[in-house]
Amino acid sequence: MVAVLDLLLGYPEPSCVWIGLLLVHGALHGIGHGGRIADAVEEAAANAAFEKVQLGVVRENEPGLRFWRKRGFVALRESQTERAQHLIIMEKRL
Repeated sequence: MVAVLDLLLGYPEPSCVWIGLLLVHGALHGIGHGGRIADAVEEAAANAAFEKVQLGVVRENEPGLRFWRKRGFVALRESQTERAQHLIIMEKRL
């Protein structure tokens, strides 16, 4: 297995796709799999007339934040999970 992807269509609003999880196998980091998957999600979402993609990244996950910022996602706000993890909610307009 290369990666796991969890998507919610129309969440948190009808014009949005939410990436609940994108997890690439650790031995396969840094060779483009995550970027290709994210590109495919963005392309499919745009083709299906969605206007934006959102996701949450644990604040302490610097590699994850760098990955999504590099892809054009911007921070919207911070949130906290039930398990007291601080998330940065990010968005990219398509």
